[in-house]
Amino acid sequence: MNDIFIAKLNQIIQEFPKNVVWDEQYWNRIFQSCVEPYLKTLRDINRVINLFQFRYGMLYQETAFEDMVGITTIEVLEPELYKWIGRNKESVCGGVSHSMLAFSEKERNYREQYTKEFQGLGIEPEKAIKCISAMFPVFAKEVNGYYGEYHNSSDARSKMRVAHEERFELYFSMNLDDVKVSRGIIDSFIFSMDDNALEYTVKKINMKGDIVYFLKELWALVDSIPYDRLGKIAMVMIDLQGTFQDENGKYWFSLPAVEIAHYCIMDILKMLKTAEERNQIICSAVDQLNMDGLGAIARIIRQIENGYGKFPERPEKQKDQIISSDQLHELERLYLDKLQEFSRSESFVDLSDFRYIVHLWELLDKESAQNYVYSITKDDFHKLRYMCAMASRWHGTNGSGWSFNALDYISNDEIYELIRNYDKQKLDRFSDVEQIKLASFFLTYQKDDDYLVNEQEARNLLNNGEVFNAYVN
Repeated sequence: MNDIFIAKLNQIIQEFPKNVVWDEQYWNRIFQSCVEPYLKTLRDINRVINLFQFRYGMLYQETAFEDMVGITTIEVLEPELYKWIGRNKESVCGGVSHSMLAFSEKERNYREQYTKEFQGLGIEPEKAIKCISAMFPVFAKEVNGYYGEYHNSSDARSKMRVAHEERFELYFSMNLDDVKVSRGIIDSFIFSMDDNALEYTVKKINMKGDIVYFLKELWALVDSIPYDRLGKIAMVMIDLQGTFQDENGKYWFSLPAVEIAHYCIMDILKMLKTAEERNQIICSAVDQLNMDGLGAIARIIRQIENGYGKFPERPEKQKDQIISSDQLHELERLYLDKLQEFSRSESFVDLSDFRYIVHLWELLDKESAQNYVYSITKDDFHKLRYMCAMASRWHGTNGSGWSFNALDYISNDEIYELIRNYDKQKLDRFSDVEQIKLASFFLTYQKDDDYLVNEQEARNLLNNGEVFNAYVN
């Protein structure tokens, strides 16, 4: 029976235009736990093979071969279990809500809970638990059903497995719209695109609003980037990082696009074998820098400085010493020259990484940093915009919002008076996000440091015209 099933699978995958790759150890686990226990007759084999040929033919570029075989088998031969998995994504893949519940109920017996659920559905519990555990490491951990090495989220993403929350629905709905950037495009980006195509592709993805998805995919696949392409890809990412826009920063436990890009860039640089190679790429990026890349370089320099223990409150981290201390000193000089060059003709206040740039500038040359800030805050409007640019986002159980603890050149009292007396009819000069920051500052003024105003409270102030008139006027 097994030989017949394997022979039919081989016959199918030989017909695909692109090689099908699988992990032998993982395949054995899936076959033993999700396939073999359910195959009883030749009719079972034919039913599974027919559906697999159809489903995998549509999705083979975006799904894992092993998981598609396993999922298809239980869809055909154990449909109630298939439906249960599809309805319980957080239980099998994990997620914020499920993780918090698990943390708050450490003594909870998940194996007992799931056993009762499966019995109620007429599903054989032990067989089901073994099957789900084979495909879903989070579930396996909770029921103590470990299968070899525990795979992390990045591993599941890079291998397009069902256990990754952003691939999960694809195995159940077959809706390719869930794939925001195809693996084919990402593979071309990693292996073959020239410099112009690399830049064009990232810009197009960013414009469509899919940059976070792309960055997470790329980050998970960093280890597969050919050595001779590391520099090219790092340069493009540094150059465009400051333009990345997303909604990710609004959500709990989520990283904004610029931060994901930074971690991805650092991992790419760390793959280079020598400090000389890394330094050459970073210095080349600084030499060709446009204003949008200022934040990316500031983040890189700050992380290397942190690696060398330049901040007393943080321990030295050798893994971040990706260039020598002499090379770092020269890099800082080059970056400062660029800052001063740009500052003579342009304002950085609209850059998402503005506060990182200012903080680094202060460390490198406090006097010129002060002069720059004074030059862009000569009137009330620009003082308030500076305050908005220096705000940092917080996340908590009460939602998310903005905090203001980095205003070294303008007092909180002055900012408060500026907001209170600002002409309400001219508020539309500020962006929507800036208006939320203004309202947040106003509501937190002279409160304790741990007093936080979430975005909804700030919006309520902005939307309540009568109250807002009373405050502002």
